[in-house]
Amino acid sequence: MPIEIIEDIISDLAAIDRIAVQKVSRGFRDVINREDFGVKRLSLEVSTKSSILSFDDTEVEYKNVHGDCLVKSGNREKIVNGSDHSTLSMNDIHNLLKNPKVQLDYFGLVIAGDQTCRFENVLEMLQSLNFKLCVKNFSVARFPLKYVISFFKCLAAEQIENITFYSDEYDEENPKELVKLEQWKKAKFIEIYGGYTFPFKVEDFLHFTTFWVRLGHFTTEDAAKVRDVLMKPNNINYGYFDFSIYDPIAIARIFEPNYNGPSYGALRVHSTGGIFSAVFSKNQLKIKRKSNVN
Repeated sequence: MPIEIIEDIISDLAAIDRIAVQKVSRGFRDVINREDFGVKRLSLEVSTKSSILSFDDTEVEYKNVHGDCLVKSGNREKIVNGSDHSTLSMNDIHNLLKNPKVQLDYFGLVIAGDQTCRFENVLEMLQSLNFKLCVKNFSVARFPLKYVISFFKCLAAEQIENITFYSDEYDEENPKELVKLEQWKKAKFIEIYGGYTFPFKVEDFLHFTTFWVRLGHFTTEDAAKVRDVLMKPNNINYGYFDFSIYDPIAIARIFEPNYNGPSYGALRVHSTGGIFSAVFSKNQLKIKRKSNVN
């Protein structure tokens, strides 16, 4: 069949159908791998017995059934004999990602449960690509931080804008490596949540336009660092700090030295960087830009 006809056929296929056609022959696979699938949102969630691959408005479920794998999307079902949900879903997402023309608005990864082999499989899949992925919004959950760092290294630093990650595993050393990455330095938005606080420093977040983070403690020295950044031209639009150890009155007096009010409230910060509100309570400090002009 002439290559032009193959290209015309493939151009009319939905992403889920292209995945299936890729498996027909090397010729189809080569053509598809040269073309952008057009997918903008992609995510993979892997549990112990099933996986869900989502792209744009399509969801594909892979489920182990009596030694085989049931693949289901909408009203379509197929049994793949002798296969495993994780292997199939990883292979399909790899086929979607290995085209260097792919540019994603969102890419999400979730592994449920303690599945070290799955962590390694995802990492190997991303590292097998011979280029950096172009992703604007990256979200990763349930992975140990050392894997998050390795994932970040697979992303194009000049494209990444928003980062969200969740981890249940405490890590003492890897935050120091994470904040050195160009992907961290180039991003504009960061949200970190989970069952543990991480030993980040306050200054690790003050280049972001928006950040949500939970830290173990927050001192007057930390508050002074935030204040000093706000006093100069800066990029902060919204910042949220959550703490376990925190003296709200002492923190409030960093922003307003004569403050004698309750242990919660909102202060105005006027500077050459703009006008900000500093909302404080027992375990939180929120910074919000009110105006770009003092």
